[in-house]
Amino acid sequence: MWSCLNVTHLDLRGVEIQAIWAAQPGDFFARAEDSIRAFWGIAESAMYRDGGWHFLVLGRFVERAQLLGALVEAHIAVFPSSRRDSEWEWRSLLAVCEAHFAYRHLYPLEHRPDRILDFIMADARLAHSLRHSLHMIAESLKGVSGSQARQAEVARRVRRMAGWIDDDWPRRDPNDDEAARAELARLRQSCRQLHEDIAAAFFSVEIQDWGGRT
Repeated sequence: MWSCLNVTHLDLRGVEIQAIWAAQPGDFFARAEDSIRAFWGIAESAMYRDGGWHFLVLGRFVERAQLLGALVEAHIAVFPSSRRDSEWEWRSLLAVCEAHFAYRHLYPLEHRPDRILDFIMADARLAHSLRHSLHMIAESLKGVSGSQARQAEVARRVRRMAGWIDDDWPRRDPNDDEAARAELARLRQSCRQLHEDIAAAFFSVEIQDWGGRT
């Protein structure tokens, strides 16, 4: 696992975006993706399921939630759901989220933007959905140790975000892209706060002076 991580680090070290785009960006990103998949495959098969493993999974799904919210918000801004000539762009969104095969399994005949959004955002059975990410964050929190009070606050925030997806998202107007983007912006803010809460719960250390005061 560490060999995979070190090889990937050496491969990416010092590479600048200008050089990537001047060469073959598709090959570069495919190679990076393969390295990430290899790392996770080795980690999942070899790591002991202690706090270290659960913290690794926690970080993975917090990052996924942040990136997915930003991706969907940006996609709606560029490709409004009302456009009738953007089916391929919405298919591409499914592909980026590794959700196209699963979507076609459920809806083989059409690619409706509102249905795609619901699938990526709220279907807990989809591994790359936002709802599944929140579920995995909640489960991972049970296996790590940190500040109990702050950890409880992280868990409460995750439950609030999950409740928003379960209750508020389905009631949105599927034709109102501006409202959807506003909700996604609020979600991204919650994800950022979640990241800060986790940092406070697991990385902040109280320091006592010699008088016993904190």
